[in-house]
Amino acid sequence: MKIALIGEGKNDKEVIPVFIKKIFQPYNIDPSIIARKVPRGDLFSSHKIRAYLEKDILAKHSRIDKAIICVDSECSDENEITDKAKLIEKELADINPQPIYIVLIHALEGWLLADTEAIESYLATKINIKPSDALVCKPKEMLSSIFRKAGKDFDYMRDNPRIAQLCNPDRIIMNNKSILALIKIAESD
Repeated sequence: MKIALIGEGKNDKEVIPVFIKKIFQPYNIDPSIIARKVPRGDLFSSHKIRAYLEKDILAKHSRIDKAIICVDSECSDENEITDKAKLIEKELADINPQPIYIVLIHALEGWLLADTEAIESYLATKINIKPSDALVCKPKEMLSSIFRKAGKDFDYMRDNPRIAQLCNPDRIIMNNKSILALIKIAESD
């Protein structure tokens, strides 16, 4: 299976594939992921997403099975961002495969914060994270604060992929439901 992934940051390009592979693993699928980083504003332009998909990814790679566009809600109401994403999906309905938007509640680090066990394992220390911490407006800042309290420096480019390797999607679901959209994509096969 080949998956096209479009996200808004270099870290998304590195970390979201870790989650995709973990979510598809129970289905005995090890997807090949073609990831692209695009400016945030482009994620809300059907014209630009169409160009990224048709003129870049689909033109260079045969047989893409799924197209996933990940966007952070960035302190905005995730329902508003989801509504925008659904409109763009409709405008792109003629593309095969149909692009599917996933709206992460605030940012990728929210998924990481949702799995306390993974963070504790990575930091090798017990930490105090409330379930609501996975939904804070600035999860990267929250994660940085947790690292400081543990006496460590937080480098999201280094640490996020490593924490993601330790995460369990089933634990994440309990505190951050936005990962369910990615799970539904895996279940749709």
